[in-house]
Amino acid sequence: MNYAKGLSNLIPLLSSGQVELWAGPVPYPQNAEAQGVGKIIATLDELPGGKWVDFPCCTMNVHNDLIENYPQVVQALVQATTDIHNFVQKYPPPALTY
Repeated sequence: MNYAKGLSNLIPLLSSGQVELWAGPVPYPQNAEAQGVGKIIATLDELPGGKWVDFPCCTMNVHNDLIENYPQVVQALVQATTDIHNFVQKYPPPALTY
């Protein structure tokens, strides 16, 4: 698992091999592709489910080794992130005050 500490770290993380897959808003993927360290395989509105309305601002970056060695941990982290996102969507005023 890698905490990117902000969108500006995408290029260094991709070019150093610390991150192998990343999803995020324009222009970060486009900048990575233009600098030769990334390739856009789909835009957010092309992903399954249609357009990503209310796309969460944060991403989870996971190295292949973690997925291969600890798939249950990765699934639990994805589920926790999904649950948090769903809570914020369902209860925005209380969530925004924490």
